[in-house]
Amino acid sequence: GRRRRQQRGSGSKERSVRRLESNERERQRMHKLNNAFQALREAIPHVRTDRKLSKIETLTLAKNYIKALTSIILDMSGTCLPSGGGPSGASAARLLQCYQQHLEEEGEDGLTQYLTHMESFSQDS
Repeated sequence: GRRRRQQRGSGSKERSVRRLESNERERQRMHKLNNAFQALREAIPHVRTDRKLSKIETLTLAKNYIKALTSIILDMSGTCLPSGGGPSGASAARLLQCYQQHLEEEGEDGLTQYLTHMESFSQDS
C-alpha cells in the first residue's frame, strides 16, 4: 500500500508540473497572438479612436484594406476582380508584377491615386 501512495504523489506532482508548463506555453502563445494583432492594427489605416480596435474589427478592416489594395492594383492593370473576391496565389503574383510595372511607368501619380483610394477606404470602414 505504501508504494502506491508514493506513486500517486509523484504522479500528482508530474501532472501539476505538466499543467504549469502547459499554462506557460498558452500564455506565450496568447502573448505572440496579441502582439501580432497589435502589429496588424498599426499596419492598417483607420480612424484613430480612444479605444483599441477589437480583434474582429482589426480583421475586418485588414480584409477590407487588402480588398481595396487589390482593387487598386487591378484597376491599374486594367483587370477585373474575380467574383470570388480574392486573388489566388498565381494571380496575386501577377498583380504584384503589374503593380510594380505600373509604379515604374507612372511614378508619383500612382501614389496620388493610391492615397485617394485609401482616403475613401478609411471613410467606408
